[in-house]
Amino acid sequence: MQFVTVDNELPEREKGVLWLMGILFVCFWLQWFFNERSVEKLFLSRFSLMQLIFHQFLHVNSIHLLINLVLLYIFGRIVETRIGIYGLYILFLLAGVFGGMFHLLFSGLLAAGASGAISGLIAAALVFDGKSRIYFFDRIFYVQVWIMATLWVVKDLIVLAVPSLHTAPAGHLGGFLTGLICSLLIVEFRKRYVY
Repeated sequence: MQFVTVDNELPEREKGVLWLMGILFVCFWLQWFFNERSVEKLFLSRFSLMQLIFHQFLHVNSIHLLINLVLLYIFGRIVETRIGIYGLYILFLLAGVFGGMFHLLFSGLLAAGASGAISGLIAAALVFDGKSRIYFFDRIFYVQVWIMATLWVVKDLIVLAVPSLHTAPAGHLGGFLTGLICSLLIVEFRKRYVY
């Protein structure tokens, strides 16, 4: 039984997503072997390039990691199919860094996780193939990418109004905006110079 499949999948072009998932998984478990204070220095708390990059590879708990891995698997495959492995990695890092900056601008809370980066991938999937269908549980039901992306943004806008939920909605929205801008620029560049 396949948990999730996507229209227009190209399995040979999805190795980057699997590598990225593996890196996030290993980093999550490695963080428990180090001194808590050392790990917290990599959490996002200030405008430090080291924190802006490394906070993306740390997660607060296994549920946080699992949600991010599932979303990365779904949307990362769509993005990697459209812009390749290096494009996926660059977009992931850019969305994570700018998502982190948004979080720091609008919240003073300590943060960690790949959610801002994954938000950027959700936005890119929306731009590249918003009508694509994401099928669940052996194609029992599906949801189009644009619906999931819309729900993701609406959820973050609602959470902005309830800061006690301890998530990073500004970071998510900043990552989404970064992914949106980058993917629109890629589409425009391809229209002008590639096609």
